[in-house]
Amino acid sequence: MRRTLIRYKARPELADRNAELVSAVFAELKAAGPDGVRYLTLRLEDDTFIHLVEAAAENGSSPIPKLKAFQTFQDGIR
Repeated sequence: MRRTLIRYKARPELADRNAELVSAVFAELKAAGPDGVRYLTLRLEDDTFIHLVEAAAENGSSPIPKLKAFQTFQDGIR
C-alpha cells in the first residue's frame, strides 16, 4: 500500500477553480470505482489544499493520474 501526501497553497483568485477541478476528479473517481483507492482533499481557510492518496495496488501505482479529470486538474493548476 502506498500513501502520498500533497500540500500546496493556491493563489486566492484561483482557489475556487482549483476546488472545482478537484471536485471533477472525485466525480470521475466515484464513477470509475477502482478498487483499493482512497482519496481525500482538504481546503484550509488560507486556500492551502492537502491531498491524501492511498493506493492498495501491489506495485504502489494509482489509477488517479489516468483519469481525464485528473489530467485536466493537472493542466488547470500550472
